[in-house]
Amino acid sequence: MKRLLVAITVLFGAAACGGTAPRNSGAASPSQAAVPVPEPKRVVPRIAAEYPHDAKAYTQGLLWADGGLYESTGEYGESSLRKVDLNTGRVERTLSLPGRYFGEGLALAGDSLLYQLTWQEQRCFVYDKRDFRQVGVFAYAGEGWGLTSGAGGDSLYMSDGSSWIRVLDPAD
Repeated sequence: MKRLLVAITVLFGAAACGGTAPRNSGAASPSQAAVPVPEPKRVVPRIAAEYPHDAKAYTQGLLWADGGLYESTGEYGESSLRKVDLNTGRVERTLSLPGRYFGEGLALAGDSLLYQLTWQEQRCFVYDKRDFRQVGVFAYAGEGWGLTSGAGGDSLYMSDGSSWIRVLDPAD
């Protein structure tokens, strides 16, 4: 009995120290079995239409509202808010941002207010959609990247380059 106890102790000691005790063969247990992943369906997009666009416009935000294409362009000294005729590419209305601002995301909240983010300047400009008159501005922390409105137009969803999406109330 004493020999058996010594043999078991030696065996467990060797196994604990990386000895030659039998190891798992590497076969997956039923709970670890690989789940078959289907091959992805190959999709080839079909271009439905193409429209002219200002090749110098560095598009950062884009939205369609009331038959008009609204665009936020970026680049220091070149940023703007525009209303563009989709069919001709002609800029119907434009408002240039001061040179120290880099325009980014653009969203429509409600029926009449456009919100335009700036990249690193931590400002969001609010405009009347009809005449681009600035009606407000608010500050936020971090960078401004993408912006969109909720289905009812009562919230804004903002990205800042991180893994977080902020939900904002357009009123404040």
